[in-house]
Amino acid sequence: MANQAPRWRRHLLEGATIVASILLAFGIDAWWDAYQEGMAVERQLQTLASDMEANRESLQQVYARGESNLGATKKLMSLMGPQPDPITVDSLASLLDNGFNLYEAALEVAALAGLLDGSEFGTATHPELHSLLVEYRASLEYYSASEELFFDARRDVVLHLASVMPAATVSAKTGIHGPSAFPVDVPVVLADPELEGLLGYLAVTATFLQVQAAALLDLTEQALAVLSPLEAS
Repeated sequence: MANQAPRWRRHLLEGATIVASILLAFGIDAWWDAYQEGMAVERQLQTLASDMEANRESLQQVYARGESNLGATKKLMSLMGPQPDPITVDSLASLLDNGFNLYEAALEVAALAGLLDGSEFGTATHPELHSLLVEYRASLEYYSASEELFFDARRDVVLHLASVMPAATVSAKTGIHGPSAFPVDVPVVLADPELEGLLGYLAVTATFLQVQAAALLDLTEQALAVLSPLEAS
């Protein structure tokens, strides 16, 4: 019996050692998983910063082009009426060009989606940035919807011009690149009340798109301001 007590203690010590080893192994695995997840988030944040820089440049071009769209459309509308003011064919074609051509932004969203849809990034680790990115994604949806409305309005103007001027080369107006061969009949265009209404709606959609582009650009600037110190650390 006297010899059994040390053996019992030895078995207990061996069991405790095994349990401790298992717990330590689990702890190391958990730490390693957390470390890898943290590194993945850091890489995504770096990509996000690059995406936001590219988006800022694209949105600045969208906004600048949108100002030109609005100015040309409003100028064209001011010339319309039963007895329109004189304007040359070239000047009218130029106004139509500037009113229709929109800079289409290819905005980067992969890193944004990866962060918001992943489980590693959330309000616990980056509360301010997480809230900002949720708002950013919602603003992106509004922007896309506004852009679609503008394109639909532009298409309606193009189709109407094609119907009143069958000889006009309006196919170039359906895109944003390429030559703008667009022979026009000035009196027909400027005295057309239906076209005036279509241009009015085009101006409304262009204004709405400008508002959404400005809002998204502001959120982009805010996101870059938050990301800058994170990159530095």
